[in-house]
Amino acid sequence: MKKKILLIILIIAVLGLIITTIFIQKNKQIQDPGIGYIENDIFDDDIFCGSSLYSECEQDSDCKIGGCSSQLCGSQAAVDNMMSSCEFRPCYDHTRFDLNCGCKNNICQWY
Repeated sequence: MKKKILLIILIIAVLGLIITTIFIQKNKQIQDPGIGYIENDIFDDDIFCGSSLYSECEQDSDCKIGGCSSQLCGSQAAVDNMMSSCEFRPCYDHTRFDLNCGCKNNICQWY
């Protein structure tokens, strides 16, 4: 009986940790200042607002630009499986911010 209670408490703690992590990631405004993009619903047209999908890669050619407004960077499979909205905002224009979609530290990302 004690083992079942401990197991239930452990499961609840793990679920709480997962939910907290998702909430923090969802509300994080600046993912990596070195890359210079924002991943939330706050748009500032003077800051790049595209999204890195953080797919694994070995070289730049493994990474593709996708999304209806070319705002996503990830592996071909990740880009193909991601839905995006089809409005264009100046903050999606990676060329305006001199950013490339490529493989950095074995992760597809804008840099």
